[in-house]
Amino acid sequence: MTYQLLDAMSAEVAYREEQLRKAGRDARMTKQSRFVRWLRTHRVTSVSVPAQERRTTAAVSSRADHLAR
Repeated sequence: MTYQLLDAMSAEVAYREEQLRKAGRDARMTKQSRFVRWLRTHRVTSVSVPAQERRTTAAVSSRADHLAR
């Protein structure tokens, strides 16, 4: 085996190990902690967005106004 293949395999193993660790944490999560996580993401961090206002178009003055006079 070459060193590049060995590096690629070790990176793949580390990635899959991390994915399994994350899946294990999610599986152990209780119903209450799921609710708390949902509440934090949806309620605590919510950002209020102001209502959108209707804008009217304004007349744009020509750049050549000073030349036409």
